[in-house]
Amino acid sequence: MNKGKIIEEIKIYIRMRKFYSILGALLMGATSLFAQTNYTVTFSANVEMEKVQVKDLSSGKTKMLYSPDNVITLQKVKKQETPIASVDNPMFLQQTASNAVAVNMEKAGHLSLTLYSLNGTFVARYSNNIDAGQNAFQIGASTGMYVLVATAGGKSASLKLSLTQNSQPGIYEIITSKSDVFLKSVEDVITFYEGDTFEFIGYYYRQTDKKTAVITSDQAITFSFTKATAPTVTTMQATDITYDAATVGGKVNKDNGAPVTERGICWNTTRNPTIEDNKETSGTGTGSFTATLSSLSDGTTFYARAYAINNEGTSYGDEITFTTMKIMAPSVSTLQATNVFIDVATIDGNVTADNGASVTERGICWATSLNPTIADNKEASGTGTGSFSVTLSSLLEGTTYYVRAYAINKEGTSYGNEITFTTKKKVAIVDGAIQSDFSVSRTKKVYFSQGNLQYQASPNKKWRFAENQWDFVGTQKPKLGKAGGTVGGSDNKKIGNVYTGWIDLFGWGTSGFGRTKPYESSTTSSDYAKTATGSIAGTNYDWGVYNKISNGGNQEGLWRTLTYSEWDYLISGRAQASDLWGYGSVNNVNGIILLPDGWETPSSVKFTSGKELKYSTNVYTQDEWMVLQSYGAVFLPAAGRRRGTDVDSVGESGYYWSSTANTQLDGQPYYLGGNSVTSSGVSRANGFSVRLVQDVK
Repeated sequence: MNKGKIIEEIKIYIRMRKFYSILGALLMGATSLFAQTNYTVTFSANVEMEKVQVKDLSSGKTKMLYSPDNVITLQKVKKQETPIASVDNPMFLQQTASNAVAVNMEKAGHLSLTLYSLNGTFVARYSNNIDAGQNAFQIGASTGMYVLVATAGGKSASLKLSLTQNSQPGIYEIITSKSDVFLKSVEDVITFYEGDTFEFIGYYYRQTDKKTAVITSDQAITFSFTKATAPTVTTMQATDITYDAATVGGKVNKDNGAPVTERGICWNTTRNPTIEDNKETSGTGTGSFTATLSSLSDGTTFYARAYAINNEGTSYGDEITFTTMKIMAPSVSTLQATNVFIDVATIDGNVTADNGASVTERGICWATSLNPTIADNKEASGTGTGSFSVTLSSLLEGTTYYVRAYAINKEGTSYGNEITFTTKKKVAIVDGAIQSDFSVSRTKKVYFSQGNLQYQASPNKKWRFAENQWDFVGTQKPKLGKAGGTVGGSDNKKIGNVYTGWIDLFGWGTSGFGRTKPYESSTTSSDYAKTATGSIAGTNYDWGVYNKISNGGNQEGLWRTLTYSEWDYLISGRAQASDLWGYGSVNNVNGIILLPDGWETPSSVKFTSGKELKYSTNVYTQDEWMVLQSYGAVFLPAAGRRRGTDVDSVGESGYYWSSTANTQLDGQPYYLGGNSVTSSGVSRANGFSVRLVQDVK
């Protein structure tokens, strides 16, 4: 027998001897009184047993002994003797309810109650003087099986309890007390007849050892068991490692004879961690398990081991290491610049990862030099990861900007890749020409003049462009005419060769060449072709060819009038033509709005296209229109028409001449107003507006 077993047996023997010495004194009195033979049987083992079952195989009487009182008295009687009922079936100690017991006291005195687990572990104790008679106690402990040992007046008894209700451990309260029942016996006693055979079974966890004997004297029964040891456990590798957590697995391969009551993972930042450092439990029993370790420090190396506990001790698996991810500044990228206009641009960015700490701010920073930072200019756009867009405003026209997306978390500020964009320049007016491209055929683009053409007959026969695109002659409030239309344009009614005011409604071909003058007011169509011989489609009917425009370069041949087919292509033939014109009102003047090729509407002003709309669809103040004009928009005011010296349709319709003749007596204007955007030939005697163009070289 090894040293460990010897020590264990000594411990058991000492405990049993102490208990037996109490019983011995009691049994001596019983023997002399009843002249019976008592034998004491003691038990020992190489381990601390859970319980011992004693069974008289001849009579079938059974007694279960629980730790720590593994001692029994066998009382031999002759065949003719009657066993003492009070000794065989004592009323000293009994369980009366789920968590209650009764103790019958022969007389008032000191009572000690001690509660043990089935394996002999001390749980709680009650000790006090109590009254004679039956005393009831409420036992407080977790649910389960226990052994209760009662001692009073030098006598002891034990009782196995089944507790089915949870209450605070260690609290015992006297419930009742009365004095009509007496203490009968305190011994664990089995009476038997000479020659009976006994069976003794020792229990240790899931192991048993059986002995049989015929008792003829005091006897010691020794059991032998395989000693239980701490469990065998293995540590698995760490997975799902993040900035502050990791999952570590383990496996309890064997419980080694004693149930595993707890298992899990322990860890620390130093070698050989134990459950005294940090631990995360994960159930009981054998088999595989995992545990998630949380609230870890980022960028730190941890040591971890699986552990398992049974009643024999705690064991650990092999040590593993893992390192949590390091929290860093976010990952961010700069995408593209869109909607780049004169003073605004939209920049897209994307925070692709927060790298372990929440993004508290993100956005775009910019400057006119390389490597912009948030110390230069910035526009924030929310928090967290994901895509975002920022519109930069109040930019300088025609300027190159350097841009980077940025993102901030507790670890710092990070920047995306750098991109550049250049804002558009405002469309300039150079020598009367608005510098924005309008396609008038598949191969030709033009610039429009800054306003409608105007003429002053006296004293200098001078041509000019209106100062603003919405300006036209005779802008007084129109009144209702005889035909139901409106009339107005008083200055155009004063047409004549000595009129010192300005006019802007001209008969077809009144370009100043030959005899057909700008101030011609005849209502006879043939009067507007006096110089024609043969074809009448010559350049002498184009207002821009032979005239010097005072604020349009002041040279002949700088301007021309669109042909009818060019007007038609502008309105309906060029790419996305239907989206590039519409009705509107500028500075309280109705008219048609034309947009240049490749138009992008500025963010600050909206525009709606469509021929079915009304003048009230797009209404702009003077300042709002100047924004549109800076992007290249053209406005043709609805200046009405003239017949002789009568003017009508002012503010309702716009008629603009082409340089194309329809017949010998008809010109071919382009009609912009009402529900029509085109027209066939009309009498040359009509006075219509003229808007000249320059070819884009």
